[in-house]
Amino acid sequence: MLQFSLTTIAQQLANLKMRTVNVKRRQQGKNMDALQYSIEGEGYDEAGRRYFQIEIGGSAPLRFAADTLLAESGELFKALANAGVNCFSSKSRADIINAFQSFTADNPSFHVATKLGSFHKQYVLPDKVYGSSSKLPTVVVLDGLDPAMVSKYRTGGTPEEWQSKTAALCDGNSRPMFAVSLAFTGPILPYVKGPRTGGFQLSGPAEAGKSTVASLAGSVWGCHVGVERKEKGFSETWHTTSGKVELTALAHNETILILDETQRAGRNDRQRAEVISDVVFSLAEGNERERLTNTGSARAWHLSSPETNSTLSLATNDPPRCNGASI
Repeated sequence: MLQFSLTTIAQQLANLKMRTVNVKRRQQGKNMDALQYSIEGEGYDEAGRRYFQIEIGGSAPLRFAADTLLAESGELFKALANAGVNCFSSKSRADIINAFQSFTADNPSFHVATKLGSFHKQYVLPDKVYGSSSKLPTVVVLDGLDPAMVSKYRTGGTPEEWQSKTAALCDGNSRPMFAVSLAFTGPILPYVKGPRTGGFQLSGPAEAGKSTVASLAGSVWGCHVGVERKEKGFSETWHTTSGKVELTALAHNETILILDETQRAGRNDRQRAEVISDVVFSLAEGNERERLTNTGSARAWHLSSPETNSTLSLATNDPPRCNGASI
């Protein structure tokens, strides 16, 4: 009986030891499987800001501005950790900073585009650059823009399907045809002589088809990803736009900005008129405001004249009025 008990205890100890070894091996495996990073090059944007490109096995490259690394290094560590690089200890983070400190490059290996639209005879969208640079490739870094606005630039189906199922509906219908035509003007605005500032407002009673017209125009460029915003298509609302005019403009540079439902701009006609006026003048300025918190030069959403955004606004019933003036 005693011999059986000792044998049982010995087996249990052996099993416990085996489980301990297995746990250690799994932990070691995780450490060995942690992704490694490498700094593969540097480039500069149109304002002369320096950027690093970080390659991580199996993930899309990360690109960070040098001044961002100095001011907000935590953003780099979070991005690396989410990509699979273990940088949780202070030593590992110090090693990363030291890697940047010791990095040198004889020449830039890429250009950096920080906004949508024209760039070095190319056309920039969030996930693709159209055209070729004469020497260096162009990468896109859209710092500070609303991810929801950036992610809505996407495709579905084929051009032929869009032509037959969407564009064909505009035939014989002046408002949809006008709106869809307007959606194509963004990329050519830099090459148009004369004034390039302007917007259009479609006004009419509820359920008259204004949002449908907006969806048709927005289908040229994409559709929101989130379920709660997908029904708006490519449109933004006056309610959200009024609080971040500049970032909204930059996210639609040389494409089309569709603002749905002016009723959401304020609680009453006077407030709506004031908000709409402020937004219109801010869009017409065509530049970010210079701020002490800006890490680089203020970005613009035009090339050589104010505003190169095509803007389509939708209003229910009559446009808002302020002191007798229609806005």
